[in-house]
Amino acid sequence: MTVIATYNNLNEADMALTELKHSHNVPESQISVATLKESYNKFSNENRDMAAKNAQETTGATLSGAGAGAAIGFLIGALGLATGFGGLLIGGPLAAALGGSAMAANTAVGATVGALGGFVSGLTKAGVNEADALLMSSAVEKGGAMIAVNTDGLNEDEIKQVLNSHSPAKMVHV
Repeated sequence: MTVIATYNNLNEADMALTELKHSHNVPESQISVATLKESYNKFSNENRDMAAKNAQETTGATLSGAGAGAAIGFLIGALGLATGFGGLLIGGPLAAALGGSAMAANTAVGATVGALGGFVSGLTKAGVNEADALLMSSAVEKGGAMIAVNTDGLNEDEIKQVLNSHSPAKMVHV
C-alpha cells in the first residue's frame, strides 16, 4: 500500500518529510517526492540530499557529490522532463513507476503540460482516481509538492496521521 499526500505549502511538506524520517523511522528508500525544480530547491538540505540519494538509487547512476543541482539535472534528464517551469522532479520509488508514462507524454507534447499529463497518467495507473490525480498534479504545477510513502512493513495509520498533521491539500492511499 502507498499513501500519497499533496501539499500546497512547501514548509509543511518539508516538515512532514523530516518527521517521517526522524520521529517515525521511515526509511528514505520508501519515500518519494514530486515537485518542480524551483520548489525542490526550497526544501531543507537534508531532504534535498534524500531526494538526490533516491534519484541515484532509482536511476542506478552515480551522482558525484550528490548535490541538489546535480541530482535535479540528472533526474530531469533521465526522465526527459525538462519543462517551461524549470523541470518536474520525481525522486524515490514513485519515479520508477511514473517515469515511463511521463517520458512518453513529454516526448509527444514537449512541455510542462506533457510532463504533468504523464504524471497524471502514471498516478491513475498506480490506482489514484483521475480527479485526485488532476488535483495532485495541479498542486505540483503551482509549486507544491507530493509525498508518497510505501507503507510495506510500516504502520500505515501512523504514516497517514503524520502526513495529515501537516495540512495536505489532498491525501489518498492506493
